[in-house]
Amino acid sequence: MNDEVRRVGSELGRGTTCIVADEHVHDASLETLTWHEAPLGRGAVLSSTDAALAEAVCSSRSVLCVPAFCTPEEVSLLREAGVRAAELQMQNPLTSSESRLRIEVFGRSLGITPMNLYAPPLLDTLSSDCRSNSLGSEVQELATILVHRAIALVQSRNAALADGLRIRGCTPDSPLSYSAGEPAINVYYAGGDFRPHRDAQSFTLLVPLSSPSEYEGGGTAFYEPTATPAEAVRGMAAPIATLRPLAGTALLWGGELTHAAVAVTKGRRLVFVASATPRSWSLTPLW
Repeated sequence: MNDEVRRVGSELGRGTTCIVADEHVHDASLETLTWHEAPLGRGAVLSSTDAALAEAVCSSRSVLCVPAFCTPEEVSLLREAGVRAAELQMQNPLTSSESRLRIEVFGRSLGITPMNLYAPPLLDTLSSDCRSNSLGSEVQELATILVHRAIALVQSRNAALADGLRIRGCTPDSPLSYSAGEPAINVYYAGGDFRPHRDAQSFTLLVPLSSPSEYEGGGTAFYEPTATPAEAVRGMAAPIATLRPLAGTALLWGGELTHAAVAVTKGRRLVFVASATPRSWSLTPLW
């Protein structure tokens, strides 16, 4: 690992994967946030009641959009951290490619040793003890706050949805389990995509850190509720909607919705993503 990456890795520090929020996540900013439903697919209609909205999101028929979920300052902090880490090649090399860099907010052991790594460039992107590099405490704190902000927003607006996503009893002190390597900042360059998958968590929070004017192609593609990732990868299922919201807008969806990152064809796209489940819940069907 080169000296600059080692210095920045030390400067940015490491966190843990058992993450709790601070006491300030339930702040007045929740009162100013609005959301709207994005029904998926041709002919889809808006839900008429809270119960219908909860059913639509939990059954993978709708996504929630929350404009201005992050402040410009929060977007800037995450974006700058992602850009800097990408420039210093601090991505997890096991989950990244030349055109898609996976920057993990919290470092984690990769279960390998230097003797397992035959290619020096791979070793150069890891910390000295073969952990993925991590971002600084300020970014780690903000990432945790954003996840709990999303939880608090759902709890305050739609109790049925909070129940369906298994987050109704979640508090800022509740530890969360995340998908491997998340929260993360994904950096996409030309050709960069993310194959269709399901997150298999209670919910996913995705916040673009780039304006759509900064790249071509890209966006988050969503598939029919019954479409499996395998069918999507094989081309047996096509996306029914692709969303490219403004920077700072949050997208929220249930963990069983098959989705993918569309390949960027020009420019650079950054997103913050966190798929989480309260540790007090087992992974059972959402609806």
